[in-house]
Amino acid sequence: MMSDSAESSGSTPATLSGTIESLRLHASSWMAKMQSRVRIETLRPLPEFLGIDPAAGFCLSPGAFTPPVRKVDKGSPEKVQSRMKLNLAFFLTNYVVIAAMTAVVVALMHPGMIFFVGMVYGLWMLHAYMIRHEIVLGGVRLHSLVSVQHRFYGLFALTILVIIWKCLIPTLIFVAISGLLILMHAFMRDPKQIEMLDRSRAESEDDYDAMEGGKNENNNYPKESQGLTNRSQGRSDAD
Repeated sequence: MMSDSAESSGSTPATLSGTIESLRLHASSWMAKMQSRVRIETLRPLPEFLGIDPAAGFCLSPGAFTPPVRKVDKGSPEKVQSRMKLNLAFFLTNYVVIAAMTAVVVALMHPGMIFFVGMVYGLWMLHAYMIRHEIVLGGVRLHSLVSVQHRFYGLFALTILVIIWKCLIPTLIFVAISGLLILMHAFMRDPKQIEMLDRSRAESEDDYDAMEGGKNENNNYPKESQGLTNRSQGRSDAD
């Protein structure tokens, strides 16, 4: 009976460690997918993100933010879902920047959370180091004073305590602020207005290129006429 209880108690940390490792692998896979989609090339310009029209003196375009439906009917949920999917895919990098900036501001407002999270992280790193290496200080083997199982349980309890005591309220504040900003923008930003801005920007660039091409042709005309004049003068001198 005692051996069975010892085996079950010894397998508990291994089970928890396996669960934590599985969660870490899933998080790493999710982060890899996000990194493939979130790049500096997909960061939309601020005027396009805020619906500002440079041609109108950097004023907010009247059609930039509009409700997805004018009248509630059976197709309203599909229209709302379609708009939010389009905006979340198109402005994904911008939304990540907003979430990161919100996280930094909230963290700076709670320095105690930063201290305790750093302390817990350092203790976990020390725990992992003591598993792989022997630490002897003053002839005392520190790694053997407390068993690996007891250290794991103690750090696990301390981590849960810090999460509830110091991280819960800042996390809720971060989720509320960033979620509200992102969802409201994805809900109200009109994708059709983005297409209109892109089309007008492309047309203005084409007009500018055409004007530049006309200027170059006009600049070349005096040079050609001057060359013809010089050649005619040379022929008259020869005669």
